[in-house]
Amino acid sequence: MAAFLPYGRHGRHLHNGSVCTVHPLTARTAGGTSDPMPAPVDQVVRRREIAHAAGDLVAREGLEMLTFRKLADHIGYSTKTITHFFANKHDLMRWTYLIAAERSQERVDRALLVDPDDLQKCLEALLPLEPASQRDWRIYLSFWQEAAVHLDFAEEQRWWQNNTVTILDRIMAKRYGRTDDTTEDARMLIVFVQGLAAQVIFEDPYWTPARQRHVLARQIALLLGPPLP
Repeated sequence: MAAFLPYGRHGRHLHNGSVCTVHPLTARTAGGTSDPMPAPVDQVVRRREIAHAAGDLVAREGLEMLTFRKLADHIGYSTKTITHFFANKHDLMRWTYLIAAERSQERVDRALLVDPDDLQKCLEALLPLEPASQRDWRIYLSFWQEAAVHLDFAEEQRWWQNNTVTILDRIMAKRYGRTDDTTEDARMLIVFVQGLAAQVIFEDPYWTPARQRHVLARQIALLLGPPLP
């Protein structure tokens, strides 16, 4: 996350201020060769399956260990099958990155469906409170270097940050009665979540899920004061 947060690009605002995403992955067609596959498959479904498995490798071993050969061994496919769906490693990395973001987005959307104005729960959904979200944060952190050197990754991260700021601005206006420009406060909350998540991923045992929730609540209170009654 130059801020890598879970609102997918090309999303549309829907009920309760949550986001229903027409995800860029759903519009992609398979690249690579035209070699016949062992059986007819939905192109997007297979790409997502492979990218999800790539995410497992990145989360466990780091981005530098992601190769077509290692991924093929991991999921029991040939490298030819993988190159049928991904033209190169950059294409595979982008899908891996976006699949992880989509998973996080779903967690936030679920929180907003319960209460669209609950800032605490919205931000908790971004934190690595359980194994699935910890996995996705390991992927995000692995891609920070890519965002520093590749424009497409950087643009994705900037878009997600700006969209998340918009969501937080809306909640602060509704729940805290803010009528001023809250962009700086929203970005401060994003920075806080990023820093806390990084500490958790460094496997500091101090940061239990209960303590993560507690310090988040303190940070919100310090920054914004009490919500409206």
